[in-house]
Amino acid sequence: MHPNLTIDRWRGGKAAALSLTFDGWTPGHAAIAAGALEARALLATFFVTLDNFGVSPELDHWFELQRLSRLGHEVANKTKSFADLCESGPARLHHEIIGAQQELEDNLFGVPVRSFAYPYGKFDENVIEVVKKTHSAARRFDDYDPLYAYDDDFDRAPGGYYAIRTLPMNEPQVSSDFARHLATTIERGGFLPCAFQGVYNDEHPRDRAWPGALSEAEFTGFADEIARHAADFWIAPFGEAVAYHRTARAASLKINWQSDGALGFEMASHAGLPVRHAAELSVCMTRHVAASAWRVLRNGAPVPHELSESSLRFAASVGDKLIVEWARPRNSDF
Repeated sequence: MHPNLTIDRWRGGKAAALSLTFDGWTPGHAAIAAGALEARALLATFFVTLDNFGVSPELDHWFELQRLSRLGHEVANKTKSFADLCESGPARLHHEIIGAQQELEDNLFGVPVRSFAYPYGKFDENVIEVVKKTHSAARRFDDYDPLYAYDDDFDRAPGGYYAIRTLPMNEPQVSSDFARHLATTIERGGFLPCAFQGVYNDEHPRDRAWPGALSEAEFTGFADEIARHAADFWIAPFGEAVAYHRTARAASLKINWQSDGALGFEMASHAGLPVRHAAELSVCMTRHVAASAWRVLRNGAPVPHELSESSLRFAASVGDKLIVEWARPRNSDF
């Protein structure tokens, strides 16, 4: 790899990544959380348990989920009926996991559903094997551990990408510890998935009885704190953040040629990354020469790039052929 060329750990060169995730698809998710997120330009993941549609029959659930998907949120899978998967046989596992995924995708007009969350946070090797067949990542749910550090090596823990730990936002102690978790995750360059349950207010009180529910004021307090850290965190849906991490782990940059005013290279995968797990990465090139103009070609076509005083940043995918060109101050035209 060229000494001035790197794949960013997280998209856009952000120090760390954070995902807001919502469990079960409760009435307060559509009525309160979705609007609060939109007001703060935050994208999130909604893990949907399909049988929860019955809790609020007056809502057009598919319309709301389609709308959230169009806005850039991720609609993800949390089974058909919130079954205990560890106590389910093969047919029930297929119904709860793959059947629910297919129903979601059919009603989202083919938008892929690639993320999964385990009901009750319970899973075993058999459950993981079924999830792996059609999903790219899975999120667990654990009791709060104030000492747990959300690093970037979560894929090396038991279960890997199919047992990713989250910060349970319903625990009272999290409120006082949250700033520390944010700072530690930034320092470690890690990934902080935040797990929210129900959200309620006086106008929409039904989530109040939901285990782990937060008031609207409590939730928006967390959302405001997260938004204030947008300069350090790439705040992205869970599946998108995991796919980026997975692709960055597998990708490498190979220099093909170099001249006085250009560099040709390609992005390759050294781990046989399946297409459904892959994501577009961001590449950073240190501005190692004094140049008045820069251009990036991706598979022969010019692409947008971000230019700062010290670096050039652009998007690329595994398999891309790339050229970076620069013009000296005396000749600013390509």
